[in-house]
Order: sequence, then C-alpha cells, then structure tokens
Amino acid sequence: MNLFLRKFNFRTLAVFVSTVAIITLSHSISLAGEDIPDSIRDNANNFTVLIKKSSSLDSSKIVPKGSGVLVAQEGTNYYVLTVKHNVELIQDQYEVVTPDGIKYPISSNQIWRSPGDLDLALLSFSSAQSYSIASIGYSDPDSLFNNATVYLSGWHLPEQEPEYKIVSGQTLEINERRDSGTVIKGYALSYDLDAKFGMSGGPLLNSEGCLVGVHGRTRSFGPGQFLGIPINTNLTFFTYLNTVDRNKVFPTSAIEKCGDSVLDTSSENLLVNVCKSYPYLPNYDGASQWLENQVKRRMLELFTQIWQQRVFRDGDLPLQLNKVCSDYGKPDKDIEEQNRALKFLQRQLSEETIEEFIKKLFTDT
Repeated sequence: MNLFLRKFNFRTLAVFVSTVAIITLSHSISLAGEDIPDSIRDNANNFTVLIKKSSSLDSSKIVPKGSGVLVAQEGTNYYVLTVKHNVELIQDQYEVVTPDGIKYPISSNQIWRSPGDLDLALLSFSSAQSYSIASIGYSDPDSLFNNATVYLSGWHLPEQEPEYKIVSGQTLEINERRDSGTVIKGYALSYDLDAKFGMSGGPLLNSEGCLVGVHGRTRSFGPGQFLGIPINTNLTFFTYLNTVDRNKVFPTSAIEKCGDSVLDTSSENLLVNVCKSYPYLPNYDGASQWLENQVKRRMLELFTQIWQQRVFRDGDLPLQLNKVCSDYGKPDKDIEEQNRALKFLQRQLSEETIEEFIKKLFTDT
C-alpha cells in the first residue's frame, strides 16, 4: 500500500470533481505559496487534518481548534499527531475532520497526551476509508540549519469557515537544550514563515516532503517567528506510549519512513530513541541523574561494560547516565553495542520507573 508519495491520485475526472465538491462544501481551501512543489502540496493536503472541540460558550457545539497530521495506520485504525494544547481539556469533546470532509468523533480513550510539559498528543479513529499518512524522517540537525526550506501545512481559522493552507519558509536554528539551557515544552526548531492562527499541530515538512516536526507556537524572543517540535521528540513520545500502554499504541510497521531513516518505536527501543532525541528534550540532565539513582550499581557496571566493550575492573567508575547520550552514535563508537547496552539498561527498569523518568524528561526545568 502506497501511503505517502502517490496517494493523491484520482481514477477518473468525475471522482476528482465530486471529491473537490465535498471538500468545498465543508471547508474553504486556500493553497498559499506558488513556490511550493506540486508533489509536496498535494501530499500534505491529503494527510493534514482539522481538529475541532466543544465550544467554551456552548458545549453542544463543536468548533474548529487546530490542525494535525496523519502519521500511522494499522488496519482501519488511523493515528493523528498534534499538539497537546489542541486537546488539552479532558472534559471537552473532540472531532477529527479528514481531507474528504468526514468528521470522526474522538472519545477520551482515543487520546494520548504526553506526560510532563511536552506539548504533544496522539489521537486515533477508525475508518474504512483510505487515507494517506505522512512519511517520517529523523530531523538531522545539519539538514535543518543554514536556512533550509521548510513547509507548514495546516488549517487557518479565521472568523469564517476554516481554510486549508500550506506555506513555505526557512529554518533558522535548532535550539538544543545543551546550548540554550532548556527547551520549553519540546519546542526546539525555529523558523520564519507565514503561519496563521489554527495551524498549530500541523506538519512541518522538509524539501523532500518528509515530516520533520510539528508546528506549535509563536516565538517571543530570539531568531525565528515560530517554533516547532522536532520529529525525533515525537518518536520518543510514540515509543513511550508503546512501552507503558499494555495494548500498545501502534507498531513500527504502521509508520511510513522517509528515505533511509531508521525508525523503531517498539517498546524495547525507548532509551535508544531518548538518545536520538536528547538534545531537544526539556530535562535530559535532571531526568537521567534521577534515573541513575534508581539503578543498582552492579547493573550500572554491567551497562558500562557493554557500552565501552571492555571488562569492568575494580576501581573503575560506571558511566554517568547524563553523559551517555552525548556519546551516542559518534563515528568512533559501535552504535550496535551502544543500542545493546541501552536495551540492557531498560530491562532493569520497572514500568513505574520508566513512567517517572519520562515524566521528568518531558518536564521543563
């Protein structure tokens, strides 16, 4: 099943006309930005959804709230990634409106909100319809520096009907926690573009159309008008959900990877994915120091032995966990052995310890 690159195909002109008619009746569509490649424009339109919530003035009415992106499919179950502030209130009712104009009510057990302060949430709905999902690629910082092109897709919410928009801009910097001291709510990516109210939760795409982040907020200071959460952090969130939810959320096979990206959101990979995203996590230092205090010294010694690929001798000191991820994946290191060490360490942790660690990891300092 082709989930991303060529799903915006129409078998006949009649299907095309009827589809556009349905969407036009439901929403006003505005495709802004003549410099956006057709392939990116068409694909983004097909996996960007509108999120609605019950009105604060009249709880019986459902009103537009923000945007989201289809990121996974398992059978008839679809998963939408968005920002937590779009679905923040547990007592509210929510709907996902897909690109074909169909509205899917979302119950409370179909929403997973990130722990701590991280501004992410995952929604699910079931449908016999066929929808595109975004292809995901890890956000290589080098590929997002130096004014790299980025595209934002989402739903503008003026006073009238919602209108779909896709705009282009330039990334300015990755605000790494180790450089800036903290990353508020996970927002580590800054960029300049013409974002509109309501596009929060919408997908950020690179020049290849890969999902590399989620748009979320205006920047109050520093370079760049707007901030997004890099996809690396999102994947750590998915892995966490698969680790603590006994029913699992969705397997890695439900995700469409972009290019040669290596994606694995299975529960055993939680600490591996933490290391892949640690520069962008709000409280890596504090959370890892806390975790180190929960692990028996003998287990830390064995972890160090696997990580360093040498026998642990008397007098040696175990690795400090807050230093581990900065050493992860360096050219002179064996990443397979590092992954093995991280998986060994994770097996020593109780579910309660993992939950508390991730909560601390996602909490602003």
